[in-house]
Amino acid sequence: AGGITGQPLSLTPEQMTQLVAAIKERGDAVRGEQVFRRAENACFKCHAIGGAGGQVGPDLTSLGGSAQVDYLVESILEPSKKIKENYHSVVVQTTDGRLLTGVKVRQTDRDLILRNAEDLEVIVPLKSIEEQAPGQSLMPVGLVDNLTRGELIDVVRFLSELGKVGGNYTVGR
Repeated sequence: AGGITGQPLSLTPEQMTQLVAAIKERGDAVRGEQVFRRAENACFKCHAIGGAGGQVGPDLTSLGGSAQVDYLVESILEPSKKIKENYHSVVVQTTDGRLLTGVKVRQTDRDLILRNAEDLEVIVPLKSIEEQAPGQSLMPVGLVDNLTRGELIDVVRFLSELGKVGGNYTVGR
């Protein structure tokens, strides 16, 4: 995929068109699933498919049934560009100087509960919050830097097949 670790990789409209065509023509969902499941890629650490996997990011069970291929590419290359509702992170600075980031799970009259990037719930007493602000996606930029172009094409093809009616990646088949 190229790109510089830690910086989003933006594609020109022409590059996006070429990549989408390659995904549709040459992408292999079976190989893509293998890429998705590799521990070093950490996809399953944050995302679930059919309830198996992490809860930091959205469950991907029906992703391919609702998301266009170019949206999938953009979501992987620029995770903070379009964040799914209820997955916006919150950055909290506490009175003791800690800086915490996570997705808001819930808030009680005493505590703010966040789910951090390690898929752990962190309880922050409201009285200890000095400042709170919206954050970026918990999905780091540059996750695809270690993938070859072929692996990126395959993993996006896999994601694009999730939940398609009559497809091989429909939960409950």
